[in-house]
Amino acid sequence: MPLSEIIFHKDNVRTTDIFNDGCTIPELDDASPRCTYMNSTIQKLSLIGGDQFLFVISSNYLGSEKFVKDTIKLAESVTSNGSQLLVMLPTPRYPALDDRSLINNNLCKKEWFRPGFALSDVCGSGFETSKSDWLAEINFYQAQLEEYSLHNNKFFVYSPFEDLCVSINGIVDNSCSPFLGDKLLYFDSSHLSVLGAKALYPRFRSFLLSNGLLPESYWIWLV
Repeated sequence: MPLSEIIFHKDNVRTTDIFNDGCTIPELDDASPRCTYMNSTIQKLSLIGGDQFLFVISSNYLGSEKFVKDTIKLAESVTSNGSQLLVMLPTPRYPALDDRSLINNNLCKKEWFRPGFALSDVCGSGFETSKSDWLAEINFYQAQLEEYSLHNNKFFVYSPFEDLCVSINGIVDNSCSPFLGDKLLYFDSSHLSVLGAKALYPRFRSFLLSNGLLPESYWIWLV
């Protein structure tokens, strides 16, 4: 939501944010009626909006092979109506961020009086993540969608990875941190803080410009 707000104010793009907690787009086979309704609404809106609409799917669900196929099926339907669809890939995950006491008390932040070796084991395993492990985990999902994008000029895939995998202490290695300086980019293990969402703007805007997606139009964000 903060990212769409920045785009609204700085780039003169009208945006609408649609949130439906616990639902995926496209819906899973066991989806509740409210999730099915949300997905059918996208189809109807694409018929109304035509080429004036860009749908942005922002979800942390890392889909199976069937989910990838269903995403492509949805894209084919929406884009055949003239609309465009952009999938923002899932964010890297930091498991220990689900422990609010660690976050609120900065207990995993390295200080002169709290060097790395003195931190709890959970800080190392959860407040850092492996670049190679995450890229390997997401590889199938990302590769299949990017392959499809080569055959559909109204379908786009964007990865927020570079903005959310911060080098630790300025050292470029295989580890990433959810901290930008002393500020946390995440609210929990996979959801961004306001700062984290806003941190995506510069690179995301460049991506939009390079793909001709920033003319004035109407965007619908599906989170």
